[in-house]
Amino acid sequence: MPVYRLLPPALRIPLSVLFFGCSCLQTDTVAEVAETNENLKEVVKLRESLAAEKRVWREQKALMTSQVNLDQTALANLETVLKEFQPELDSLGVAKEILLFDPGNPGNWQNVANLHLRMEHEAEGMSHLEVTHSLGGGSYISRRLLGNMYFNREMVEQSAVEFTEMIKLATKAEELEDVL
Repeated sequence: MPVYRLLPPALRIPLSVLFFGCSCLQTDTVAEVAETNENLKEVVKLRESLAAEKRVWREQKALMTSQVNLDQTALANLETVLKEFQPELDSLGVAKEILLFDPGNPGNWQNVANLHLRMEHEAEGMSHLEVTHSLGGGSYISRRLLGNMYFNREMVEQSAVEFTEMIKLATKAEELEDVL
């Protein structure tokens, strides 16, 4: 039995086809040539499949590499932001502790509201400003700020109430010039 018959069928290619590109030996039969043709087709399909898998793997690897780079950039940016806001975070912790000891003081609520607004936590800042105003605190500026936040959120009725209170608290005519 020839050695090539021990190979899997997909790899059985007559030597004459490999070396000469065609069958020039008389021992090759039409059946062997057909079998060789089928084997070559299977080899080509297998190699094309492997090449496609390799392309997909490379594309996935490139995608994952770019995602890792984006994640690393986001992490670096987050660390920068955390360092930037660390004083506010520390101050916010202290201010909240003060609120626990003196919750009736509108000034303490105003301080917490200001810290939230500096850290761009608008909803929390608004709620603390509302508490400040409900406790009788608040100023022309805080009423104007809360009125503008309501207006930006299309909360027209609440905005009108705050702007009305703002007008009552204005001490100088110049404060109202840009409002009118």
